[in-house]
Amino acid sequence: MKKVVLFGMGSGLKDVLSILPDTLKIIGLSDNDKEKHNTTHLDFRVIPPAELKNIDFDYIIVTSKFVQEIKSGLVNLGVDSVKILGFNNSFNSKILVETNSDLDLLNQLGFSIPKISLTSMYLWPKAGENNALFQDDFVRYMSINLLAERLNRHKVGGNIAELGVYKGDLSVFLNSIFPEKKKPNYFLLPDFAGSIVLMK
Repeated sequence: MKKVVLFGMGSGLKDVLSILPDTLKIIGLSDNDKEKHNTTHLDFRVIPPAELKNIDFDYIIVTSKFVQEIKSGLVNLGVDSVKILGFNNSFNSKILVETNSDLDLLNQLGFSIPKISLTSMYLWPKAGENNALFQDDFVRYMSINLLAERLNRHKVGGNIAELGVYKGDLSVFLNSIFPEKKKPNYFLLPDFAGSIVLMK
């Protein structure tokens, strides 16, 4: 059983605890808030960050979204960087720099192209889902999922038409996000020449 320290006592802590596997043992919490040091929270001691290098643990799981800042601070305190894992990697500056490297060079050649802004996050918030479908088009799939959740919540009826079907991945996704008992009819239009496919 791996021993872990959970760093950060905000909402991210609850998220981690809600899905913490049985293979992990929490040996303590930690936080940068000095007022919380050496107190007890959820029956766990809150360890001051400066003491972590002397604690026997396998990993520190950072539950806060400020992963990079916390990781840097812990490394400066003597914690091995490979033992620090970010649970909420909401932004990664390394990915941003790498993604924009070509644009920087193009702009030096005279182009005027705005830089890409990136936020990295979970591919899918629900355990057990197949992430492979959504890796290359995360924003669109999540936007559609949000709309579907609102339709379900407000009990909006009707059917769905998908215009411009390619391989059918989106069709499969649409079919999966509505309750089994309330599935609408799906009208798939592979092209704009009038052909219609009814998927049930």
